Amino acid sequence: MTAPALRRRAIGFALVAVAIALLGAWLVFGRGNVPIQTDLLAMLPATERHPLAEAAVEQLTHANGDRIVLLVEDTDDDTAKHAARKLGQSLAKDKVFRSVTAELPPFDLDQLLSPYLVHRFHLLTDGDRSAIGAPGYDATQVLARRLNEPFLAGVGVKLQDDPFGWLQHWLQQQPWSRSPLLPEDDLLVAHQDDRTYVLVTAELKEKFSLSDEKGVVVIDVVKDSPAAEKGLKPGDVIMEASQEEIKSAGQVVSKIDDAKKAGRKSILLLVERQGDLRFIALRLDQG
Repeated sequence: MTAPALRRRAIGFALVAVAIALLGAWLVFGRGNVPIQTDLLAMLPATERHPLAEAAVEQLTHANGDRIVLLVEDTDDDTAKHAARKLGQSLAKDKVFRSVTAELPPFDLDQLLSPYLVHRFHLLTDGDRSAIGAPGYDATQVLARRLNEPFLAGVGVKLQDDPFGWLQHWLQQQPWSRSPLLPEDDLLVAHQDDRTYVLVTAELKEKFSLSDEKGVVVIDVVKDSPAAEKGLKPGDVIMEASQEEIKSAGQVVSKIDDAKKAGRKSILLLVERQGDLRFIALRLDQG
């Protein structure tokens, strides 16, 4: 290849490289600012964004962060239920919690079913709909099977309201009907592998809840302990220990252990109480 041909090829490559560079610069800078978006709701099309959705997301996040879910377990049915009731009563006495639910408030199961009863002949499962439309469908046999079914556990439709079992079949396919927890003795109970599980839930009061993932809420303070001497109270939030941000109770324990091993007599805590911050030099008991 001659020198002039090589020169023309080099010029051609240079022009292509410049064109690509200019195109890249225009894509990055020429179309205006494109901010990085971290709000998933804001990334939705305008027709799908709504203030109510944002409020719902915030409320759900806040609710999950404020709620404690406990399962009381025992091999003996009565023992598990008694322990769940005692736990609920004990938690309800603590001012940290806004509400505690162990025993269910009185309610009528018929009220849960009544909205569906008026539509029971239209609420059919695919299986029932196909069976009814199939040649040779015998309603008498279906009714006989329904009459000889064992008693239904949990939420069941009365025989006189659902003689063919169609509504019962439809209800059993709904997500809320698949939970292993069922009302039993005014409690939410599940039975699995010869064990009984009872659900207890507790919700923190607003002043004891955390607005983000930082800090650890003080649930209880032992009387005459170093923490009590320094005025630490239930509901206080430990934000820092030894000038390090705290995100879990395990971090606090680890920091205290480290301070003891280092031979320190106290550890510095940054505590938040109803929006106010203060430092506490917590005395450490050696041993």
